[in-house]
Amino acid sequence: MQLGMFLVLAAFSAAASGLQIVEEFSQDKRAANLTDSSYNIDKIVDILMALVKVEVESRGLNQIPLPDFQEDFKKRVGPIKVKGYFKGWSGWAKSLGTLHRSGEAVVIVQNGDRVVLQIPLSFGDLQLGYQYQAKLKRVASTSGHVRATVQSNALTLKASAVLSDTECSAAVDSIELTDLGKIKVKATGLGPLNFLLNKIATWVAKRTHSKIEEAAKNGLKQAIDKAGLKFNCS
Repeated sequence: MQLGMFLVLAAFSAAASGLQIVEEFSQDKRAANLTDSSYNIDKIVDILMALVKVEVESRGLNQIPLPDFQEDFKKRVGPIKVKGYFKGWSGWAKSLGTLHRSGEAVVIVQNGDRVVLQIPLSFGDLQLGYQYQAKLKRVASTSGHVRATVQSNALTLKASAVLSDTECSAAVDSIELTDLGKIKVKATGLGPLNFLLNKIATWVAKRTHSKIEEAAKNGLKQAIDKAGLKFNCS
């Protein structure tokens, strides 16, 4: 089966799941030419990403909990170094439904009936939050709320399609959070421990990386399952 046919079927499947396909796609003359190698894969990816947004929001994945953590630190006070700790709990990450294609999708492997696509993705808006307690022993103890905005991020999705005469299906092979860039942190109540602000950004990024990656993968998988990208191609 040609890639063009698979993409057309994928589009109709997404439409059947409640998405409105853009008018320019429905009027695309090339859709009739199923062997046209210039067919714009990105159009179908965008349709599926719109479905991801629907699934993420409907399944309550737009905001996910983040794990509690504790980080120890030392601060020089006069001639000595004083130990301290920072505890974060009741953490969350939200706006995961803003995941979108950030570049061109490309075919990286075509082996017989199997095609692998590599798709660059990004969250349009990603925010993190925690309640916290910070203590520098015998010096100060504070508590409050931390809110962080991720100013840049990048994910790479690899998805495979089987395009045989008897099977047409799509699956998420892997998704990797390749960049969790600069994080802008605001914290209430730090007071004399305000010097921890930059450290907090590093700690939060380290603790949340895998959870955000997992949530994106789950959202993509559930969306593809919802789209029903399995067909009888005989």
